[in-house]
Amino acid sequence: MIRMARPSDAKAIAQVHVSSWQDAYRDLMPAEYLNSLEANLAQRESFWVRSIESGEPCVLVEELNEQVVGWISVGASRDEDTAATLDRTKAFTRRRSRSRKTDDTSAICRGLTPHSAE
Repeated sequence: MIRMARPSDAKAIAQVHVSSWQDAYRDLMPAEYLNSLEANLAQRESFWVRSIESGEPCVLVEELNEQVVGWISVGASRDEDTAATLDRTKAFTRRRSRSRKTDDTSAICRGLTPHSAE
């Protein structure tokens, strides 16, 4: 299930963020660096609480068995030369749940946020 993130999801989002980086960059970055990301979980959690509470960007989570297994943030397009009003800025998911598609999240955010495309 994909739904709007709540501040109580911030810790799980931070954990998914770190674990997805550790999985994705395992063979590309030093293990010491990837392991060090866990030391910043509290800071990441605080960042996500603030982001979710502010509503900018729009943050959605994917749940599987009542656990957050992925997230995506969508905000205003940063490209002034495009007609797009929303831009997927970040998407992360735990390795074992990657079969779910999150391509329609821009449409979901448009319908669920007060900052919908005008």
